[in-house]
Amino acid sequence: MKTKSKWVMKRDAFLDTPPPRHVPASVAKKAAPFEGLSLVIFGSIFFTMGSVFSYVFLPWHMPHQWRLDKGPSSSVQGTVTQVEDTNVSINKQKVKEYAYRFVTKEGVEKEGKAYTTGSLWKEGKKVKVNYLTSDPSVSVPLGARMGKADLTSSFVILFPLIGAILVVGPFIAVRRKRWLLRHGWVGKGNVAAVEATSVSVNHKSQFKIRITRADDGTEVIMRSHQPGVVSFAKARKESSEPVTILYDPRKPKRMMFPEVWGREWKI
Repeated sequence: MKTKSKWVMKRDAFLDTPPPRHVPASVAKKAAPFEGLSLVIFGSIFFTMGSVFSYVFLPWHMPHQWRLDKGPSSSVQGTVTQVEDTNVSINKQKVKEYAYRFVTKEGVEKEGKAYTTGSLWKEGKKVKVNYLTSDPSVSVPLGARMGKADLTSSFVILFPLIGAILVVGPFIAVRRKRWLLRHGWVGKGNVAAVEATSVSVNHKSQFKIRITRADDGTEVIMRSHQPGVVSFAKARKESSEPVTILYDPRKPKRMMFPEVWGREWKI
């Protein structure tokens, strides 16, 4: 009869403890190690660069534009006093900056800056200026916008969002695993199938592992890209041996294979 190692006895004793369990550091280290450091580094770079692009390209002027559109607004004739190139191009067209001057209906002289994609006016050109009646500092010539970027540039917000997800993702994964260690239920099941998917995670193919729970016959699909978990599941399917599972009773597809803990691979 094969003698259990000290680790296996410790693992089994841990699993025999009813939830909520105390999770020893040695168990947490083997069952839920922090992975994805490369993702965190890449995500941080992506987030930083995306934030810079968002600062430059997001249409921050839109709240003022919405105020002006909501009104009430007034229209008067104004004059373009200066035209300059900006450091921004949209669809290979240079964004132009226009300084303009106008006099409100109350006789107050105002100045402002507006932008267009491509050249629209020259210095001295007369333009129609719309301004917010209650706040003439909010104004724009007809045909121009208040900021360098237009609404089509809003997609840049995706870059810092993706970066944030890449940074936070590994921490959420570890937190979920540690919650499972503390509150998960222990059961038995049989591997019904191990199926490849078209999804890759960290350049590793993700597999669907179909588990039939021994207690009620319910089939649960677990997804994993970890080679050790996949190899273990395939081996148990071929041998028809049952597997021990630690699962979330609220979301049964969140599960772990305790028998994989402590081997040469990580899960």
